[in-house]
Amino acid sequence: MSHTDKVFPNGFTSWIETFYEITSAIERERAHDMGPWSDLIKRVQEEQGTGGFYELAEQLTDLFEKQHEGTVWGVDAEFFDTIENWIEEEFKDNRHRDGDYIEPDEDEECEDTFMFTNYYRCPACDHEWSDQWSATCDDDCPSCGKRHISPYFSEDVNF
Repeated sequence: MSHTDKVFPNGFTSWIETFYEITSAIERERAHDMGPWSDLIKRVQEEQGTGGFYELAEQLTDLFEKQHEGTVWGVDAEFFDTIENWIEEEFKDNRHRDGDYIEPDEDEECEDTFMFTNYYRCPACDHEWSDQWSATCDDDCPSCGKRHISPYFSEDVNF
């Protein structure tokens, strides 16, 4: 399909907003080389280079827009929470294989291999917690909901 024939299920404005959020998430991961889904980002870079990120962003945008066709976002925060959670789930499952994004199979099992225990302290409410991830990544405070808190210490659990 050429770009002149592209279908925008929820209109171009919705598509471009979604595309922006997805490309921003990809770039955050590329720039920081951290996060529960950084293996995907590394693999796309190694196998396809920068062009692979353009394709991944477009494929993910089309998928999100298709899955949310007809959705009327009540409040801006609803869209941002939804897209942020959706991106995290899509990326962490590492479903990008052989240059093509593959929609999840409902029966497909995901094997989580944790390599780090990350320790966090919320700057807003001082709540402390730890969580296991495949990388030293930001997390959200389970107490007050503050977003994107970096670990103050990460322990490699493979040692």
